[in-house]
Amino acid sequence: MCRTVEQGRFAGITLGGLVTAAAALFPGHEGLAALADQGAPAGLRVLCLTAAPLDEARLRLGAEQRVIQDAAARSAGRLTVTVHPAVRVADLLPGLRTARPHLVHFAGHGTDDGRLLFEDDAGTSAPVPVRALAAALALSAPLVCVVLNSCWSGAYADGLLDCADTVVGTRGTLDDAAALVFAEGFYGALAHSTGVDRACDAARAALALAGHAPDEVRQCSRRSRAA
Repeated sequence: MCRTVEQGRFAGITLGGLVTAAAALFPGHEGLAALADQGAPAGLRVLCLTAAPLDEARLRLGAEQRVIQDAAARSAGRLTVTVHPAVRVADLLPGLRTARPHLVHFAGHGTDDGRLLFEDDAGTSAPVPVRALAAALALSAPLVCVVLNSCWSGAYADGLLDCADTVVGTRGTLDDAAALVFAEGFYGALAHSTGVDRACDAARAALALAGHAPDEVRQCSRRSRAA
């Protein structure tokens, strides 16, 4: 597999990402843990926002929430997770004030015209334009990372770089299976004190190993925008 990566079979995946993904999958393996990158800041607070409006296709958000919480449970205190299920627009600002997050994760539906679908009081769709989300997240800036685990979110990830160092989204559609694999790879890596860049590598590696397209993950950062 390592030679396959070196030969370019999986573009965008590094050997370090594969090692980090393997360490996340086998947390008791001391050799893999020693090889994994140990450079991330300790004590990342994660605010996980999930929304599954009744008028949209059903998503396995409970499973994604469990994956993130399981990663936090084995992180030895490096990750602390606050979950807001069935999140409404009115929940966003109080949630940010209470959690004081370093990383905000949204799991749910996104649209190809730049909106995330929160829920209203009746449980149906309440679209939030990315500009409005950026204004809300700016109150908690500077964030380490924003993860938009939803369809089409990669197209407008750059719009959140004023409030986060790194934004991760999806270039096209995203099915439940791929969303779960991404979350397992990304947060499993962060649980081992890996930095966000290496966690993204680990998520891409996990997607490739599971037969999904790793290049669907779009990572943008202030560094790349300034380059």
